[in-house]
Amino acid sequence: MTFTMLFSNLLNWCRNHLIFTKADLLNCCRNHLIFTKAVLFLSGRFKIICVCAAAYVVGLALLILASECIGMFYLGTVLLAIGQSGKEPTLNAFFEDQLKHKNVISGSTEKNQESDQTNRANGQDEEKQYNIWWHTAKLVGAVIAIFGLGSSSWITTLTVSAILMGGTSLLFLLGCKCYNYEKPTGSPLGTIYRVFKAGFLRFNLKYPDSEEGYYWKNQRQDENCVYKNKRGQLQLLPHVPILFRWLNKAAIISEAEPKFPNPGRFLETSEKFGNICTVKEVREVMQLSRLLHLLLIFSAYSLVVAADNTFFVEQSSNLNPYINNGFIIKVSFMFLLKSLISTLVMFVFWWRGWTKQSITVWRIGAGMIAAVLCCITARQVELKRLHLIDEENIEGHDTETTISMSILALIPQYLLSGLMEGLAREGLAQFFYNHVPESMRTFSGPFDELVLGIGKFFSIPFVLIFKSWFGNTINDSHLDRFYLVLAILCFVLLCIYVYYSIKYGYLDDYTEEENEEPNNPEQTSEEVDNQIDQEESADVICHEEALMEPFSQ
Repeated sequence: MTFTMLFSNLLNWCRNHLIFTKADLLNCCRNHLIFTKAVLFLSGRFKIICVCAAAYVVGLALLILASECIGMFYLGTVLLAIGQSGKEPTLNAFFEDQLKHKNVISGSTEKNQESDQTNRANGQDEEKQYNIWWHTAKLVGAVIAIFGLGSSSWITTLTVSAILMGGTSLLFLLGCKCYNYEKPTGSPLGTIYRVFKAGFLRFNLKYPDSEEGYYWKNQRQDENCVYKNKRGQLQLLPHVPILFRWLNKAAIISEAEPKFPNPGRFLETSEKFGNICTVKEVREVMQLSRLLHLLLIFSAYSLVVAADNTFFVEQSSNLNPYINNGFIIKVSFMFLLKSLISTLVMFVFWWRGWTKQSITVWRIGAGMIAAVLCCITARQVELKRLHLIDEENIEGHDTETTISMSILALIPQYLLSGLMEGLAREGLAQFFYNHVPESMRTFSGPFDELVLGIGKFFSIPFVLIFKSWFGNTINDSHLDRFYLVLAILCFVLLCIYVYYSIKYGYLDDYTEEENEEPNNPEQTSEEVDNQIDQEESADVICHEEALMEPFSQ
């Protein structure tokens, strides 16, 4: 709610005190700072929320003093961006943890043996419950902000926002003893690093001819996890682009390793040193590598979102905000309309249970189509607006004189923007959830923000490349050309997305591997401990020299 109250006023201040390109670049930098939350997320959710809340309050206080010193404005904007970074995914994930903890307590008396399908259904129910609560609160907050302080002055909005943010932060801290703190788990970044390291060390090894050539550890050897390439060699599923196929070698056992005394223990020791990885770990990383093309595809979507937050607002310049009976429509109403459409789209998908991978693939594609149509619509509105400015002899630096064009002309592009967000962005989150193993689903939020943040970061050089299209004001600029380039870029990347979806078959959900093989029930724990001690004493003596021997051949 605080961010909704501030956003339109912040852009208006930039419009009045900075030239057009600097105002846009400042907002792009804000988007780039927000994308760093994907990294900060790994430091602990509760701590990051507290730090971001403090930065938010201090940033608001500095913005109040910005009228006296322009340096205060830049510093306050940076702190405000850091504070905003605590909203998603950190606060979202923290709220989801509380709902998850509640469901665990309520179901603690039930049997603990459930099928994988039941566990997955419960996880999707928790996700649906969380999304309903979160987006409802977000929409209600936006409504209160717009109708409560929509016509307030800059200083009033900042003061109320600072008081509101400080009060809610203190209220949040009062419940610190009642929260469920998720226990830290291993980061997937560590697994990714080990797989890449082991793959590099074993790069010269040849692909095996049978399943025994891979390091399965305690996993059952499954022929459904491998396939034969054109040379008759076995490689691990899933199919990945040729750039990442060498990751298979991270789990390949060299010909020399089985010759060592107790090769099983030797492989486990090599695994601890990061010189070999299990088939399960390699398949998880390979599965994740298939999502990397989304970084390229969603860069265009992120550029449209960045334009939505800046250029769409600037297009309201010279437009008539009055409708019947003198009622004033501000740009903040357009953001409310966008949020409403996005929330409605998400509710429809949750209510209908459309979470299968095949539906999610089409959902993202439909969102990209909406992005193309949004850019085309915004271009047509801008062409008409510039034509009326020339026709009515309004000077380029004059952004206050109204023309005979209503602000309601912006509604179609904001409707398409909301449709784009509800389809593409939420579809990306569902796509990630369905497409990665359970051990990595916790990091769905950081992945979404990383994908979107990289695209927003590229909006800075994108604006600088086409700097000649931007003047000191929007009336001196050629946003119609910029929108046309965005539409073409979105269409090209949409075609690439369709190609990858067909080639790599993003139509099936990720399935976990078979359960681990059971230990020998006839062996007691004391016998196991004695066996381990004997194996360790034998392995440690020769491990330092033998560890790198397989790779020298």
